[in-house]
Amino acid sequence: MSMPTTSTLPEELTSEILSRLSVKLVSRFKSVCKAWRTLITDPVFIKLHLNRATTTAANNVHGRYYQPLFALTRDYYSIINGYGYGRMKSPIEEVIGFCNGLLCFIGIERAIILWNPSIREYQILPDPSTQFRRLRRLQVGWGFGFHPKTGEYKVIRIAPIHTRKQNRGRLSEVKVYTVGSGSWRELENIPYRLYDESRSPQAQQALINGVLHWCQCSSETSTNVILSFDIADEQFREVPRPVFGEGPARIRNLGVLRGCLSMLVERQKMSLGSVYEVWVMEDYGLKESWTKKINFSSSILGYNFRPWRLLDNGEILYRIGGGNMIRLFPSLKCETAEPRSLHNWGIHSCRLVYVADFVGSLVSPKQIENRVEKEQGKKRDEGSTLSTEKYKKLKRR
Repeated sequence: MSMPTTSTLPEELTSEILSRLSVKLVSRFKSVCKAWRTLITDPVFIKLHLNRATTTAANNVHGRYYQPLFALTRDYYSIINGYGYGRMKSPIEEVIGFCNGLLCFIGIERAIILWNPSIREYQILPDPSTQFRRLRRLQVGWGFGFHPKTGEYKVIRIAPIHTRKQNRGRLSEVKVYTVGSGSWRELENIPYRLYDESRSPQAQQALINGVLHWCQCSSETSTNVILSFDIADEQFREVPRPVFGEGPARIRNLGVLRGCLSMLVERQKMSLGSVYEVWVMEDYGLKESWTKKINFSSSILGYNFRPWRLLDNGEILYRIGGGNMIRLFPSLKCETAEPRSLHNWGIHSCRLVYVADFVGSLVSPKQIENRVEKEQGKKRDEGSTLSTEKYKKLKRR
């Protein structure tokens, strides 16, 4: 009995099999035949593959200031320099965000680049303005995300407005770029200002269902707030914070814990030193749904505990002091679990580190660009056709 060939396998079965393979393997199969290449580059297949890839996601750690990209596999046993795929020619100066296997970052000469390290494709995005290069890095806030309903990827830039007529830092200018549109758009100014710590790990974005979140400072109340931006309607909103109780509370990290908005909060206790709490918003938007899952003292983790990221499974990635000892702490099981040391990553020279949950995907930055351009061209053609028809009707009259 002869074995079935690629030409005899039903397309549904081929799609089902290939969608369960890694990005690296699927990319190799593009050269098997024309039919497979067409299937693998089809947007429907790419979406199917991405949805299944989220279950085997890897955590990436990127050391800022021209350090390489690192990937930590889910079993935490192996650290892969460069994610196993080549490096960008442009050094990564600053990370804007990760989403659907795409890394948006600022490269050499402050160029904004959208890169998929899994398939080695990138797209250079236009500059938001000529003044962008003159702003200090720590003054500018960024966001990058995707909305599942609109299917759009957007980059957001929040920069302080410094003029004589307005108080320094009272308002911030907002610009948005829809990937593939070719130009940035200005939104209304917002009464939120950035502070020097805004580019530290605790201020990294959290993306949930097409909504970006940051920990920002309100110019009106001078208090830290959770600021959200809906990628679909492009509206900023404040997300209610939990009631922490007496004493100061500092939000050290925003994250996504099992699909819910979460935060790592530092509380100062005179007798215990720093005490950390993990809070989860179980019903998005409802202040009453904030639940404190656990609290623990930094003394059990070591001297000069520095949290990097609250991961989506509740574990906290951190390091001790300014050294290169990387540890993982299962915070939701802290009564029984012990911190676990990881390999030496060689990133002790980094002053700031970007940590994110990363999912390898087949999403092509160039394909996004081309798709949006085609849609815009189609709308222009439709508008031109309607104008011609109106002209003919008027001429008949």
